[in-house]
Amino acid sequence: MNIRTLFNKPLTVWDVIFVLGVTCLLLWLAGKIGYAFWLFEYTSNLQIQYTVFLFGVSGVLLVGRKYVYSGIIGLFAGILLVEILWFFMPAGKVVTDTSSSYRMYFLNVHLTQTDYAALNSSIRKYNPDLFFLVESDDRLIKNLGSLEVDYPYQKKTLTEGHFGISLFSKMPFSSAEVKCFGIAINPSISVRYLLQGKPVQLVALHLMPPGEHICGAWRESQFRSLGKWLQSVEEPVMVAGDFNVTPWSYLYKQLIKETSLINSSRSEGMYTTWPGYLKFSALQIPIDHCLHSMSVTVIRSFKGENAGSDHYPVIVDFTL
Repeated sequence: MNIRTLFNKPLTVWDVIFVLGVTCLLLWLAGKIGYAFWLFEYTSNLQIQYTVFLFGVSGVLLVGRKYVYSGIIGLFAGILLVEILWFFMPAGKVVTDTSSSYRMYFLNVHLTQTDYAALNSSIRKYNPDLFFLVESDDRLIKNLGSLEVDYPYQKKTLTEGHFGISLFSKMPFSSAEVKCFGIAINPSISVRYLLQGKPVQLVALHLMPPGEHICGAWRESQFRSLGKWLQSVEEPVMVAGDFNVTPWSYLYKQLIKETSLINSSRSEGMYTTWPGYLKFSALQIPIDHCLHSMSVTVIRSFKGENAGSDHYPVIVDFTL
């Protein structure tokens, strides 16, 4: 059958544009069942791009006076937009006294990072009380210069490959350990602070990226193990780093449901962090997160300027 006569009429350019919009919607729906097939989870990451594209398609169809087509696509674009605007809704307590706040900085520096001057300058600029770097290795540590002196309290786990982590702090922590969640071998760092006389657990992590077969099994086991551990922690907790998921992934949603943690970007608006080489935020996705207990109050959470990596740094000001 000729495609031009599929609907008993010639196929117009407006039909093609509408089909492109429907295809985009199908990809969005596939992301809703990411648990069924690992490639479907990839499609869940592009919610921002789907929304922008669908509004564009709806607008073009409206200009072409294809009102039914435009309305259908525009309706679904609005639904996708609501899922994004959720991150602009207030969450947690409002703080007016910020005199006793703390600042955390974290960044996936990328294993091939060579612009150490940009990294050092970025950390100096934002002047955090503590920072941690994902994909750390010995070469990176050697190029931190005087930062190692200024942040004397440290915990490092420098593995081969992309999963080393190093944490540096101006404040002493009462305990620090390396943890592995699930069956994956990539480590996380867990430190315990006493701030203002109150305890808080901080976990710095880098979770597995999407993948098939064994990578997918490792990834799911990490999220399950992390969720179970977080439910066992009775103290205030913050979990931050490169999660390799967006808020629309079924793994992320499941973790939030199990733990009732809050994303620090709530009420601040969503910020995209990867890939840094794409300069427009609409082309990037949010995969670097800070999740925290309700008893931790985030004063401000934002994306820093590019620090020479393929990720952007995230800065979180918080108090207890």
